[in-house]
Amino acid sequence: MPNRYTIDLIDTTWNYSSSPDGLLTRALGSAGHVLTSAGAFVFDDDDDYLSGEEMDHERLRLKVDGFDLTSTLLHRRACLQLIPLTPDKPKDSSEIIKHSIKYWFLLDIDVSHGRKVIKILSPLKVRNSLTLDLDILCKTTDLEKYVPDRDVLGSKEYTKLTTLAPDQDYNVPLFLAYHCDLFVCPSQLRRYQIHNKGIYWKDLLMTKEKAKCFTCQGSGEDRSFNLKVLCKEQSKLQPSQEIPKGVPYYILHVKAPVMIHNFLPYDIQFSLEGTGNFSSLTHGESTPLYTVEQASPQKLHIQLQDYIGCDWTGIFEISQGLEEFKAVSMAPYDCAADENSNKQLTIIVNAKEKLSLDLYFYSPYWVLNKTELPIQIRGSGSDAVYDCCPSNAVPLLFRFKKTKRKKAKVRVYNSKWSQSFSMDTIGNSGVVICYDKERQKRYRMMLQCQWSSLKLTRIVTILPFFLVVNNSSHNLRYMEENEETDLWEDLKKGKCCPLWPRTTSEKMFIKYEDSGVVSEHIPFNVLNNTVLRMEHGSALCVEVSGGIETPRTITFTDYDPGDAPVRVENLCDDVFITIHQINQHQMTVLPADRSILYTWDDPTGPRKLMWNVYGCSNKQDSEVDITKDGFYFKQLKIQLVQESGTYKYSPQQGRQRHDSSPEDDSDAVDYMYDSDMDNSTLLKTNSYKMKIYWISFLDGQQRVVLFTRDSRVADAARMAHVNDLCSPKHVGGPAPKMNEGEQASLLTMFSLDGLSLSVVSEAYEEVALVSVSSMPAMWQIEVKNKLKVLEDVTLVTWLEDKWIHGLSQASLEDRIEVDFANMRMTKPYIGDLCRVCPPGMLFQYRRSQHQTFVHTKIHHIQVDNQLYDAYYQTVLHPAPIPLNMIKKKGPKPFIEFGMIRRQVPENHVDTFRQLQVIVQEFSVQLDWGFIESIQDTFADLVPKQESECARLQSDLILAQKHLSELAEVKDRSTKQLFFEMCKISPLKIHVSFSFRGTPHLTRDNQPNITSDIKEFLRNSVGATFIEVKDVELKFGYFEKRGASLSWKQLTNQAVAHYRQQLILQVYVVVLGLDVLGNPYGLMQDISQGLGDLFYEPLLDTIQGDDEFSENMTRGFQSAMGHIVGGGANSVARITGTFGSALAYLSFDKEFQKKRRRRMQQQPADLPHSMAMAGKGFLTGIKYGLTGIVLDPYQGASEDGVEGFFKGIGRGILGLITQPIGGVLDMVSLAFDGVRSKTGTLAFDGFTESPS
Repeated sequence: MPNRYTIDLIDTTWNYSSSPDGLLTRALGSAGHVLTSAGAFVFDDDDDYLSGEEMDHERLRLKVDGFDLTSTLLHRRACLQLIPLTPDKPKDSSEIIKHSIKYWFLLDIDVSHGRKVIKILSPLKVRNSLTLDLDILCKTTDLEKYVPDRDVLGSKEYTKLTTLAPDQDYNVPLFLAYHCDLFVCPSQLRRYQIHNKGIYWKDLLMTKEKAKCFTCQGSGEDRSFNLKVLCKEQSKLQPSQEIPKGVPYYILHVKAPVMIHNFLPYDIQFSLEGTGNFSSLTHGESTPLYTVEQASPQKLHIQLQDYIGCDWTGIFEISQGLEEFKAVSMAPYDCAADENSNKQLTIIVNAKEKLSLDLYFYSPYWVLNKTELPIQIRGSGSDAVYDCCPSNAVPLLFRFKKTKRKKAKVRVYNSKWSQSFSMDTIGNSGVVICYDKERQKRYRMMLQCQWSSLKLTRIVTILPFFLVVNNSSHNLRYMEENEETDLWEDLKKGKCCPLWPRTTSEKMFIKYEDSGVVSEHIPFNVLNNTVLRMEHGSALCVEVSGGIETPRTITFTDYDPGDAPVRVENLCDDVFITIHQINQHQMTVLPADRSILYTWDDPTGPRKLMWNVYGCSNKQDSEVDITKDGFYFKQLKIQLVQESGTYKYSPQQGRQRHDSSPEDDSDAVDYMYDSDMDNSTLLKTNSYKMKIYWISFLDGQQRVVLFTRDSRVADAARMAHVNDLCSPKHVGGPAPKMNEGEQASLLTMFSLDGLSLSVVSEAYEEVALVSVSSMPAMWQIEVKNKLKVLEDVTLVTWLEDKWIHGLSQASLEDRIEVDFANMRMTKPYIGDLCRVCPPGMLFQYRRSQHQTFVHTKIHHIQVDNQLYDAYYQTVLHPAPIPLNMIKKKGPKPFIEFGMIRRQVPENHVDTFRQLQVIVQEFSVQLDWGFIESIQDTFADLVPKQESECARLQSDLILAQKHLSELAEVKDRSTKQLFFEMCKISPLKIHVSFSFRGTPHLTRDNQPNITSDIKEFLRNSVGATFIEVKDVELKFGYFEKRGASLSWKQLTNQAVAHYRQQLILQVYVVVLGLDVLGNPYGLMQDISQGLGDLFYEPLLDTIQGDDEFSENMTRGFQSAMGHIVGGGANSVARITGTFGSALAYLSFDKEFQKKRRRRMQQQPADLPHSMAMAGKGFLTGIKYGLTGIVLDPYQGASEDGVEGFFKGIGRGILGLITQPIGGVLDMVSLAFDGVRSKTGTLAFDGFTESPS
């Protein structure tokens, strides 16, 4: 179907209307000229947007009265371009020229989902950022020049162009945008006059801030109505286009001069001095102040009512040049004198000059007391004490004094003050202890520190470290293990109560409310769960969880099927099975064909299940592993005593029983007589050798251990429930394989040699390149039945080249001879060849009826910064693996993932036999420019930020949460998965970060609190706080074995595990910052070197003497490399820090740029490093001498006389700082060379010479 276009362009003939908006519908600057197309969106690189005079169905031309016909406009692609309008040339001298200058209009083509919208707009736009409707006006005399019909214009001084609603845009008509002043006035407030001076974009550009304030005078006693107009460039043109000089491609923001934002959790009342009327501002809301004149200081009266039982008042002065953070001391005015001794309130005002002056009223800290106890808090160096009452809804507003260190102390009742702690460790959860000598208690409290959603406030929540939750259907009573007295506490059903231990035993008993039967003691100092025996054969489940980021929670629930630790079933004929907990004397005897739900006799002891056969001659018990599916057998010799009066032995019956268990063997039959019995009562003792098989499996959520003597029963149970990957001993045969007994229904495997993904911004600029690549090919030769790696790089390269070209045989000057057809080398070594080349990505997937197997490997992944001015060229890359490890273990993939899952829906079984992730050591290098560029590229994928009110409400919801909602309680309604083994390997990351780098932005980023904080951190750190270099972070592995968890619980625990380790190592990052070198790096290198010397030989202690000595030598080389290199690295960074500071103080951007490039170069060896050091010294002297001459000249050309004297100052400062900085850089580069040499020594310690 051919494309059809609906064209609605302006009429070239003026048709005037008395309506003030009639001009907009006829003028070129009016919005709404839309061209709609049903055609597809096609890229064609051969055509240009301005493509001459050719016309077809994909091109259009515009004709405006008084102007030439425009060039042909191609509308295939989405674009945002400025198009020229050239005035008509007169045909003869008598013709009147209507227009004498060239105009430019905006062509905006948007293509989305096959629909094309073409907008032809004026380049100048006005945006109403007020909360009121705004009239846009123009002087009638100015309009007369472009509108010849005076009857349409009227006789008034001003003609209204349009009325703008809040947050609405208006494109100013083209001729007015170029030539006329604009005027604005609040539409709904008729008592205000139009301001006298017009708004013209060229005048705004002449000011330093590109903004001006305009005043609309009020009538009578009304205060003036003030507006602020800011001129900013519009969005970047696509494709990139240089904006012609004199084109008003701007947007005029009309804003209130002052905006107040209430970031407090309470409503405030405010009033400008002289008005006498107070207005209320709800928490989370903002309001403009139109009557403020910033030219003269004005006082703003603030009131906060009913905060901690008092009303408060304070004064804040609004003026020019406000401090960024200003404290406002509030005084109580409706509170008795004896009630406010420990009541203080100070509000902080954050002043941000953006489009207008934004004033954020907030408190640095919210303190939430969830302990249900009265708490007092104070700064560690302050005498001001704050009462923090227990409440679920009212946060305490706290701040430190400016001159005091930011650490606090707390106490409960009249206890001793706790040790000082920081309230700025965001994301950290710690424990604070207060000792109350009077009550003989140690109050253990957990402190949680986190950012508020508005990012200016830190929320500090004080919680009991121990919580007791009763989710059972009984009222309970609990007591600590206490030898002195019985102190039972009530715990009603559905309640959550704090637990304040009185003793150090950290064990407790539990019982029903009206019962005398007490359970076994349970520990709450470790994470565990079990079932407790209660009265009348009932049971109660207990689980101890949390303690890392949430309080340690002891939860009691009713028993449900599957909660017991194990169900034991005895299917052995004539055999009694005994089971007991390890190290416990209490024993349970299980007769034949019986089962029992077993729980631990001592929940505080080791939880291992031991078993034996009653009457067995082997007194040593065996362990049953109930944490995973498995099977085993044990051969025993037992004696069975039988009474002939009740059991008559028949050889035929004996043979029949033995046939069912062919491994059994019996000895001779003995007869015993009892003198007290009748002769007919004959006791017979049989001695048997038998095999007892046990199988551990899941039946739904219940762990089952089955004992049997019948191998067929054992095989059937194993095949139905276990199907283990491997087993130490199989029942009468070889070890089973994966999915034994099940045919694989799906088998998938694919591999990729390499993969590259380019990240491109909207400006068609490549920002990053993500690449997955294979490992370099490794060649091995068989020597004495062992494969040895060929380490000669030249030889390996030659072999790989011949292999790629598909040669069957190859030789090189009679020195190398290889038969690739038979993969054998005859020169220089003799032996079979083996080529190992793992792919970049390998994925395997197998699926059977009940089993799923996934195995994925990514051998090498790298992320490169593709920006031309990148500070770090490589963002992420794996660390090199020492050659000796490659020889022993082979090439290691960077990321490896393995999963084995067994699902039996009919039995409600979902088990992860194995879930493992292995990540090798890697490095991350980030600079500020790359982070901002990536954030800009993926801005559309980030959810839009909620309003300030919604974000503050989310913080208040957190503050109002009950103690039970903060406890970590297992949700029994969610699906539980059983993890036999879930493990994430330890992580070792080398982190480098720099504030340098230029962001490449493609869109207008609206300022928000998050970006303001990032900018504040960047600008406030100063010259020496520039970068973090090669800081090593280590994370311990995460492991779960034999655990029943939901996906949400598993992910939460894993995230908490690594997050807490990261937060704890923030101090390492701080010590590693490039402030005064890296002293911590020196200590770290020495400990690492000594670790190699101490640990590495122990790894090979069972090997031969030669290998042990070789590893000892390698460990010694590594230690020397790290120790010497660590000292050199620390000196290099200390001098490099001062060099960076002096380069910053020189104010010479060219010198700073060349220095950064020179310092980024990695010297190949020590002589190269010394040469670079000398060059840097000479560069510093050169720039210092030339700057004293060129800086005054450049300053004078830019800023006149003032710039001349500034240039003299910069030149003198550069003459001092640049040569000294060159000396320090020379020292830094020299020690970098020493570090590089010793680092090579350490790395060579992990390589072996070819034999």
